[in-house]
Amino acid sequence: MKRTTWEFAFEAKEVLAAAQAKFEYHEGRFDYWTDLYNQAVFNLKESGFVVDDSFGGSNASYREVHMGFDSTLERKMRDAKRKVEEHEAKRDEYGAFVQALSAHPPSYTLPLHYDDVVYFGLGAAVPEPVDA
Repeated sequence: MKRTTWEFAFEAKEVLAAAQAKFEYHEGRFDYWTDLYNQAVFNLKESGFVVDDSFGGSNASYREVHMGFDSTLERKMRDAKRKVEEHEAKRDEYGAFVQALSAHPPSYTLPLHYDDVVYFGLGAAVPEPVDA
């Protein structure tokens, strides 16, 4: 099968609606993950750092100070930061398509290849992963 050579005709308004939906999805996920990231940073600053100033070593005349933090909070912060960057890039990418497609008359026909149809989600509905 040579699906890379297939072409599908879609009206610009259909592709625009699909690009707008993808843009809105990634904009929403960007906002969600930005909030989660900010919350993780706040939690790290508020309660993530742990100080252990117990007497250390064989010489009990000094205190040894160890600082650490909750690695779960660090992981949440890193995951959220990665997702913020991922959805920001996708949001901007689809936003550029929205702007470009808005310049075409709604009935203008665009010949799209298979990968374009998949990219814009114009085929059968495929649900997004839950943890996206």
